[in-house]
Amino acid sequence: MNYYEPIKPMLAESGRPFDSKDYIFEIKWDGIRCLAFLDPDSDVTRLQSRNLLDLNPHYPDLGGLHRQAQAGACVIDGEIIALHDGRPSFLQLQKRMNASGLNLARIAKHIPVLFVAFDILKHRDRYLTDQPLETRRRLLAEIIRPNEQLLLSEAVPHTGNAFYQAACAQQLEGIMAKRLGSPYLPGKRSRDWIKIKRRRMQPFVICGFYSHAPRPEVIASLMIAAYYQDALRGFGYVGSGLAQRDIDYLQHALAPLAADAPPGPPGDFPTAGRSVHWVKPQLTCLVEYLELTEARTLRHPAFQGFCPDIPPHDCIFDPAGLFDPNRQNGWCTKE
Repeated sequence: MNYYEPIKPMLAESGRPFDSKDYIFEIKWDGIRCLAFLDPDSDVTRLQSRNLLDLNPHYPDLGGLHRQAQAGACVIDGEIIALHDGRPSFLQLQKRMNASGLNLARIAKHIPVLFVAFDILKHRDRYLTDQPLETRRRLLAEIIRPNEQLLLSEAVPHTGNAFYQAACAQQLEGIMAKRLGSPYLPGKRSRDWIKIKRRRMQPFVICGFYSHAPRPEVIASLMIAAYYQDALRGFGYVGSGLAQRDIDYLQHALAPLAADAPPGPPGDFPTAGRSVHWVKPQLTCLVEYLELTEARTLRHPAFQGFCPDIPPHDCIFDPAGLFDPNRQNGWCTKE
């Protein structure tokens, strides 16, 4: 019997923390979305990605998840995660994503993965997607027996703001809000599920820009820097969030600041192979991002606005990202 029939996972919209008696709140696990088709009768686990790809070759150590299904075949929704210092780490998981063969076997020993389940879509031959969220969660807890490789995501009612603050204090990616009574909507994005990510804020100084080949005079993304360990160092590029009015302003403001080289040792300003137009580090901006990578670049950076009252020497990198723009006089947000 082939129990596998592709299902597109339900998607979430973005939002900010809130309290509501109509929602429950879970940890956002910072892993890879995965549907697990568990068939204990056939001794088979099939792992499917968000894009319907087969994940089994990449995570063979999860091939025994079907043994945790206690009442016949089922399809569960969740995330594959890797841990670092007891917390989910997407950076650790990335090291496994493209590994194969002997390299995969070696890496898997040092970076084990586990599956965190938060929903159930099918039990035996019965689809459960039309059932309310709380019914599906109850069935998930009844059918799945957790172990060291398969965990069940817990939820708290109502208190999304406090739960979000607790997640931030633990340096987790964020939280998920899910509406009670809601069905599972395969392949659809809905306000029934809301992802609330922990974001960090940091002022940076602009030290260069990158442009696309067809139009080298047009800014596509900014090379940004901040003082870190007593020296000005590059933190990669930011392009997301730049509106046309920002680009128009930058074209004018950066032209007289053109420079022949980065504002420090080239090794402190990695270009990722791009041809950078360097500028004198005089113009500052605010950037929101998820976390700092091991390569000292920002994960998911987004331009937030210019900071005319923050001088370059005050752009000191804070790994905690606790900068509060609302406390800065004259901070210029995008309107």
